[in-house]
Amino acid sequence: MGPLVQELQRRTGRYGEAEKYAWESSLGLMAQVLRRTRLGEAHIHLDPPSMSLEYRLPASSSWCDAVLLGRGRGTSAAVVLELKDWELTGDEPGPREGLVRHQGRFTLHPGEQLRGYVEYCRRFHSAVQEAKATVSGCVFFTRAADLEAYRSAPHARLAELFPLFGASEQDLVERLPRHLEGVITEPDPAFATAFEQGTYHQERNFVRQVAAALQDPANEQFVLLDHQRLGFERCLEVIERVRATRARAVIVVVGPPGSGKSVLAANLWARLVHDPRFQGSVVFTTTSASQKANWKTIFEGLGETPGAAGVVVPANEFNPGLTPAWVKQMRSAGKVVEVETWKDNLELFRRAGARSRMPEDQFDVAIVDEAHALIDPTAPGKRGVSPSGWAMH
Repeated sequence: MGPLVQELQRRTGRYGEAEKYAWESSLGLMAQVLRRTRLGEAHIHLDPPSMSLEYRLPASSSWCDAVLLGRGRGTSAAVVLELKDWELTGDEPGPREGLVRHQGRFTLHPGEQLRGYVEYCRRFHSAVQEAKATVSGCVFFTRAADLEAYRSAPHARLAELFPLFGASEQDLVERLPRHLEGVITEPDPAFATAFEQGTYHQERNFVRQVAAALQDPANEQFVLLDHQRLGFERCLEVIERVRATRARAVIVVVGPPGSGKSVLAANLWARLVHDPRFQGSVVFTTTSASQKANWKTIFEGLGETPGAAGVVVPANEFNPGLTPAWVKQMRSAGKVVEVETWKDNLELFRRAGARSRMPEDQFDVAIVDEAHALIDPTAPGKRGVSPSGWAMH
């Protein structure tokens, strides 16, 4: 357990004592559960995996606690496990399906959190789509046996879609092992490796449904008026010229605050999703945390599902993996890694053979709202400007 926790700390950058204790407690119980299944000897591999621990979703800042990977019912299968090392004494059902009262305050129901992970994998994970794999999920409370507050109304349907298991003897010995056996029946090493190395890829039919909802005349906040419509047509004319030459290009839309640039951006995204010439992913990119939260909520509403928020890819997710830890490691090896050498840094990262969180040419189009917030750290006087989250190198 000690070396495993150290490896998880290194991979995630989370070194807190509370996190360490939760891993030791939760993963120890998880190992007991796996040993009671008929899946054969259960090994935990970090590379390649049969169970992926602390799996970071492609082009996302979200981490899945564990993903069990294999084959079941005639196809490849993934089971996302949300491990909660929570004390539930005094917890109560919440006013909505996705909200519970945990330790006196409203908290996202773990099943609702899990729904987001499962839908993201179904709609935006390359390995899942290529293998036509099934994706399901369950919640495992590793410190509590009484889960009534999380199963009662209005949470009953959520608990049925994403089953809840606790630390009771019946759950540990019987219910959870049998549940996992019902989804995973045998190993699938090729799928497990592909999943671990998976990239962001849109399920186009789903994304087109979201785009159609955005363009529905009933959504009055997205209707283009007057000069917004003129700007939209001018953008499309430029895009037509660029596509005719098959060149890569950056198209900049300029206008004062309140002129409707964000509405224009949303409509461009929806139009290009339906354009058959763009067969790859067309993403909507944000440049701040508050903007990301707003757009994700908007797309969730349009798609009537949390999975629709997956079309939003924040700008800091375009970093393939040049973290502060990576910069330190390269410098320790005698490499020159500075802000000004960023192109060389990318090539150095590629040659190292590490898994890229954002492979080159992964997207056909990125519509960047509020692109003026993007920072060029090599510009004169801007070297020290660095948003939190990732290194500018």
